[in-house]
Amino acid sequence: MKDFFVLKIPNEFYRTSLTEQTIPIILLCIAIGIIYFYKDKIRAKERLDKIIRYSIGIISLTIFVSYYISVWIIEGIRPDNLPFHLCYLTNILCIILAFTKNRSLFNFSIFAGVLGGISSLISVDMELSWRYFKYYQFMVGHTMIVLVPIYFLIIYKYIPTFKDAIKVFLLLQVIGMPMGIFNEIYKTNYFFVSFGSNAASKGTFLTFLGDGYMYLFNLELLAITCILVWYLVLKFIYKILKSHSLNNDYSYKM
Repeated sequence: MKDFFVLKIPNEFYRTSLTEQTIPIILLCIAIGIIYFYKDKIRAKERLDKIIRYSIGIISLTIFVSYYISVWIIEGIRPDNLPFHLCYLTNILCIILAFTKNRSLFNFSIFAGVLGGISSLISVDMELSWRYFKYYQFMVGHTMIVLVPIYFLIIYKYIPTFKDAIKVFLLLQVIGMPMGIFNEIYKTNYFFVSFGSNAASKGTFLTFLGDGYMYLFNLELLAITCILVWYLVLKFIYKILKSHSLNNDYSYKM
């Protein structure tokens, strides 16, 4: 049982299999499909909605807390093992969102959570194995930050406005600046922000953004582009949900 919680798998040559990569994505798609198919029944039964939300929140919280407790027991609390990554911060917000239904948390999570979660699931850490807890923490954590905001999009009809999209981008700047300073001091990679190099992106697909200050410029350009494109996709989804709504009650303007 102790070996299940190791942070680095014994076989240094192991690479995550295609099955290990795709199963969480398939399960995520199935979950979203079920939520959409049964959306009217979930909306009609407040108790069912609460059970779903609270179950998601409790599962996410349990795995999140268990992971960091195991990390800090094994390694101690260090600058490079704090929950400061964007996806982990969003994971915390999604847990709170699941219990509180807070609209502001949704607005942030629908952009940072969905975009961050999908990109992480696609470009997964290739050293993860289903035999170890870290695999489940990574997969559950990143699928939940996609699933929770999508749940509120479908069930609660929460729709972000263009203004909300810009606010999220600006908020990321406010958070990213101190994270970048923290990275420069402690040689960490939170938010993948580097001011004078692309050191924070090492081992990720973001290395193609270049080096030096061009890396930071391209990172900002990529962020605003992804947010705006995703906003347009959400606007399209909104129209589909509105057209399929039985009582056409999607009156919120994007």
